[in-house]
Amino acid sequence: MSQTEQTAARGRPRSADRTDAILTAAHDLLREVGYDALRVQDVAERAGAGLATIYRRWSTKEELLAAAVNHGSFLDVERTGDARADLRAMFVEVACELAKTGDLLAGFMAAAHAHAVLGAALRREAEVFRGGFAELLGEVLGPEHPLIPTLSDMGPSLLMLRAGMLGEAIDPQAFADELLALVDAAAG
Repeated sequence: MSQTEQTAARGRPRSADRTDAILTAAHDLLREVGYDALRVQDVAERAGAGLATIYRRWSTKEELLAAAVNHGSFLDVERTGDARADLRAMFVEVACELAKTGDLLAGFMAAAHAHAVLGAALRREAEVFRGGFAELLGEVLGPEHPLIPTLSDMGPSLLMLRAGMLGEAIDPQAFADELLALVDAAAG
């Protein structure tokens, strides 16, 4: 039996509901206050859990936040069957999210570079974004269109530049229209 299995076997069985509450609280706080200001104590209070409960599951703040990033997506767009409308909704959703959290992004990115487990979780989330954009772009432009990879990266990249690096206010509707104009131009 490994050390992890021995540790997991001690004490009361872990409650899936408690784990879900902790991960949801961590995910929400990460979006609200960012990596730098997030304290595990605040996660515990919001989740109605003790610090010991959290640290039995995750030994560091970074492990907790990596699990939280993997637990809940930052992007949740309902598909309607209209690929262009769905693509616009996705652009708006990402713009809304980064407009709220753009100033928090730098701390999270720095932590992701410093901590491998957090970096891996952030890369997985970025791949989800990229894949969602690419899939919808393929439906709008055709799956073999050569600009799909570039356009898939362009939306989130522009948002990170404008909101995170330059501190610009983002109008999600106008931003979505701007990106759709690029997609329309690529469609020819």
